[in-house]
Amino acid sequence: MWRTLFYIPERIGSVPLFGLGLLFWLWIAWSAFTLIWTLRRHGWTGEFWNAVVVHGLVAVLIAFLLPRLSVDIPGVYDGAGRPLRGLPVRGYGTMLLVAVLASVGLAIVRARKRGFSADWVANLALWCIIPGIIGARVFHVIEYWPVHYGPVWQTQGPAAGLAAVLNVTQGGLVVYGSLLGGLAGIAFYAWRQKVRLLLVFDLLAPCFLLGLAFGRIGCFLNGCCFGGVCELPWSVQFPAGSFAYLSQLEHGQLALYGIRFREDPRDPDRLPVIVEVLPHSAASRADVKPGEHIAEVNGRRLTGSGGQSPVAVLVEELVANSGNPVLIEGGRGCVCTATGAAPSFTQHPATSGNRPRASTEGVFLHIRTREGGDYVWESRNEIPARSLYVHPSQLYSAVNALILCLFLLAYEPFAKSEGELWAWLLTLYPLTRFILEIIRADEPGSYWGLTIAQVVSIILFALGLATWLYILWRRHLPAGEQTN
Repeated sequence: MWRTLFYIPERIGSVPLFGLGLLFWLWIAWSAFTLIWTLRRHGWTGEFWNAVVVHGLVAVLIAFLLPRLSVDIPGVYDGAGRPLRGLPVRGYGTMLLVAVLASVGLAIVRARKRGFSADWVANLALWCIIPGIIGARVFHVIEYWPVHYGPVWQTQGPAAGLAAVLNVTQGGLVVYGSLLGGLAGIAFYAWRQKVRLLLVFDLLAPCFLLGLAFGRIGCFLNGCCFGGVCELPWSVQFPAGSFAYLSQLEHGQLALYGIRFREDPRDPDRLPVIVEVLPHSAASRADVKPGEHIAEVNGRRLTGSGGQSPVAVLVEELVANSGNPVLIEGGRGCVCTATGAAPSFTQHPATSGNRPRASTEGVFLHIRTREGGDYVWESRNEIPARSLYVHPSQLYSAVNALILCLFLLAYEPFAKSEGELWAWLLTLYPLTRFILEIIRADEPGSYWGLTIAQVVSIILFALGLATWLYILWRRHLPAGEQTN
């Protein structure tokens, strides 16, 4: 897991880089040169106006978006002791860019063999990538609205909620959403250009898979799309605060401060129930009892927290008290790093309403349960540094996509009809994705015991079979009637 690769400083000496700074004016100069060259080559055509739109969008992003994405660079200060700011270059976003460049590059090579120009592919890529990213994000936001985005919108206001929805650099793009959005854009472009749709789909099928392979490596760097617990030699651990770590806390797989807990689905308020108190822990010495439902921690009630589930509130509060840097993403506490030294209260929580402050001795916890339990204990170094070992499901998915991409490229010389590569994609990928979902642990089976990705896989597999039937039907038509 490598969420932030490096930081681009906000200033070079005293010269601002973002906003209306150096980068903006360099981009304006490059855009002017490129647009003049495009105008002389193509005239006042669609290619020119598409280039105007792209260059204009990038200029707007540099001027208005990049300054708002800058953060304090950890551990870097100026001469006055103030933290320096910079633009974080995320591993997920970087691999997403690599995925786009690789898939577009492959598409250009394949398109030239079919008589299409690189400019045609670039315009097609715009109609695929932009709707694809929108579809991927919309799919994710809809799926996780009750857990991540709704609580932010309710507790921090529409501006913060919208910022969380638009923040794709931390992950949160669903493959099937990108497929649906991208297909809609491709279909529209093919209709405008009067190009056979199956021809375009065959052209892009291996490109989709190549981009997906790189994108899944980005998921591994980000820590999302993680697998279930396993003990295989190639299993991996993720650091404290990662998605896998927080999920294991919420599901009672990891102990925190000497207790393991998970949501009780039979409880009307879905309060977390203590499933185990570790022997010889501080919680055990405080006589904390398993089977009781935690209703309050450090003076914070677990119900009525802006739509967050009680167990998520409990995890957020306990992790925040650990003294580690906490990043709240989508209403969910996310620890960026583990600090090693355990924190403590400066005053006993039972007699002070103040939030605890960190020191190197320990941390006092105050928990009340619905059964009447009132427990206070001091815990030292009882915070797991890493998650349990899990399947590297992101890397499984990357290898799977690469193998399918190579299969389609190897099969292409043997294809007898347009649409066969696309039909193979619609039958093989949903099948492998359905299987991979079995070992993933990042989303529950909410639809008849299936995840939403498995439900969509079944639909796409059926669509793939229908595509094969259509191809076979067209083969038996007279030659003059075999048109799309």
